[in-house]
Amino acid sequence: MTKDELTKWFLCDDKIMLSVAKTTTLVNKAIKVHGLTCTTGAVLGRALTMSALMGAKLKNPSDNITAIITGDGPVGRIVTVARYGGVVKGYLDVPEVDLMPNDKGKIDVGGAVGKGKLRVISDYSMTKPYIGEVELVTGEIAEDFAMYYANSLQQPCAIGLGVLMKDTKALSGAGFLVEVMPDAMDNDIEEIENVTKQLSDISTIMKDISTVDFVNQYFGHLMPKLYEQSEPKFKCDCSMARVKKVLKSLPAEDRESIYNENGEIEVKCDFCNKTRLVSREDIE
Repeated sequence: MTKDELTKWFLCDDKIMLSVAKTTTLVNKAIKVHGLTCTTGAVLGRALTMSALMGAKLKNPSDNITAIITGDGPVGRIVTVARYGGVVKGYLDVPEVDLMPNDKGKIDVGGAVGKGKLRVISDYSMTKPYIGEVELVTGEIAEDFAMYYANSLQQPCAIGLGVLMKDTKALSGAGFLVEVMPDAMDNDIEEIENVTKQLSDISTIMKDISTVDFVNQYFGHLMPKLYEQSEPKFKCDCSMARVKKVLKSLPAEDRESIYNENGEIEVKCDFCNKTRLVSREDIE
């Protein structure tokens, strides 16, 4: 099995940008951390893969992009965060949901997510965070983020996301993001559309090949130029120091009330499921 990787390319004389991610190991770590099922593994796996693709643009260590999908489906809210260096984390509210396949025989991601909204918060260094929000199109995640790019960023794009599951293991996680630059020619856009129509089952296509092989096979005729390569990872950045900082920000009377009742404060991180106990002495 090839390792996880994310490669970025220029196509068509630098008029098209292409990002391709292979995320199988990343998705399996998320499945293990959160105890996900076949359904929720596919749901969160797609969202994390998209997070990695978006996070590939971050230029500063303090930058991050948070995506929140709030649907009326049984999995509840889905939250992912991309950080500098290809690091992502995420969770969903109800990890034990496991649905029957949809009428196409596929994992019912749309049914699990339901109808609702997608909110993306882009927090870049030295600037006010940009917040964009759109209605969910299908709940299948790829189409929903494509709508975000079109409506909130006014950026024409094509997105493909997929997680191939067997029971509670991801056999393949993959995705691509094609962004069209303003100077792209009509024939360039038409050719991109012709190629992406062949990529509806991206996780199966990329199961046993690298992102470089994938690009050469499907986009090789569009003069691809590789300009960046990284390894996306699922990793939480929570720490005892961060927990203490949050607790210090609480009003003194609130901390006192909790300590008097329990003698300590138990803090659980939704992103990695780690629990930390903080005593009165720790804060003092």
